[in-house]
Amino acid sequence: MTPLPIPEKPEGFQEHHRQKRRSKDERPVNKLWVSADMHKWIEEHPRQAAELGWTVSQQIDPGEVVVTIPDEIMKSPERKPRGPRREKARNRATVQFKVPKDAQEDGAGIIDDRIDILRAVLGPDMGWTSSVPEYQPVADGLAYAIQALRNELGDKEFKRRLREWAKEES
Repeated sequence: MTPLPIPEKPEGFQEHHRQKRRSKDERPVNKLWVSADMHKWIEEHPRQAAELGWTVSQQIDPGEVVVTIPDEIMKSPERKPRGPRREKARNRATVQFKVPKDAQEDGAGIIDDRIDILRAVLGPDMGWTSSVPEYQPVADGLAYAIQALRNELGDKEFKRRLREWAKEES
């Protein structure tokens, strides 16, 4: 069977990965070309997007999940005028660490799931929307865990362990 050619990105559309890019699944079945408004809707409505097959869990093959396009989406909305320009994009850095990926464990999938849990549990108190950048739940979740450990260990023991760790690192 001859594979279908991968279409070029249509002008004015964005590439949406049904599974987060971290899955490194670059197959056409994991990609959709969507408008900026649709991309925003997918990010802001994760539950509905998953029900429609627009997003897929790391543990599921995107090729096994049908994408449903509701009738409302098929109607072309009027284009909204562009708002004012946003501030200049900030510099970015990538943080990487190795996780297992085998039959026993999918480390990246576990991390994704934990980030989603942090978004759901901490999000209302933090004022996050579903489009909060992934680093924010991780950073705030780590800060929360550190504070919980400090409370459980007591300030004196917590500081002692920090000093001990700093000695080992030197």
